[in-house]
Amino acid sequence: MDESCEGKRSSLRYSAHLHFLTLANPRSTTPLILLTWHCLSPAPALTQEMEQMEIKNLLVSKNTRFSLQKPSSNPHASYFVLTYIISTSPEKSCHIDIFLPGMIHLPFIPHDRIVYSPASGLPVMPFFPILLHKIQARLTHRASPKEHARHKQTNDVQDICELLELATTTHKVKLQDHLWLPEWFIQEAIESIPQYIVSHSETTVFWKCIGFSNL
Repeated sequence: MDESCEGKRSSLRYSAHLHFLTLANPRSTTPLILLTWHCLSPAPALTQEMEQMEIKNLLVSKNTRFSLQKPSSNPHASYFVLTYIISTSPEKSCHIDIFLPGMIHLPFIPHDRIVYSPASGLPVMPFFPILLHKIQARLTHRASPKEHARHKQTNDVQDICELLELATTTHKVKLQDHLWLPEWFIQEAIESIPQYIVSHSETTVFWKCIGFSNL
């Protein structure tokens, strides 16, 4: 799975600067946007839903590739789906989900840890958090009472396999180089990886190479 991103830094009326980061799964039509949020002045108490809606409106107002549409599966829905045009020839678009730090086990990513793609110049999520977050996604899907969520485990395992190979070959990832990540995020990985290798023991050598010695 390759990481990619679409987005920009901007300013809201509450003087909050946003970083938009995207993780795109080539097997999925829905990239995942992560944000870091820096409030420079006190902001009113907004609900999570209001924050997400404001971000959607900001994207639509700043970039014509973004639009808000009623979901095709439910044209009478009371909500709108954020859509992004990937290309016009051939025509290709995807739905965008927006999550804030703290949601679905997502850590805050400091600005100085965000890297920029040499090809596009756009901000890209650091590689190591992508791998650790994928472990959490797989465990969440496995424990879900919803059948469609449990079916996602197959893709999760394939993604983790590909990410581990990249981590130990291309990126040469080492745990000690990423202690800037929140302690709770690292601890979740320390507790979750042993659960994962119970059914995927073939990955043990990769995790140990990265620096997880508790296996």
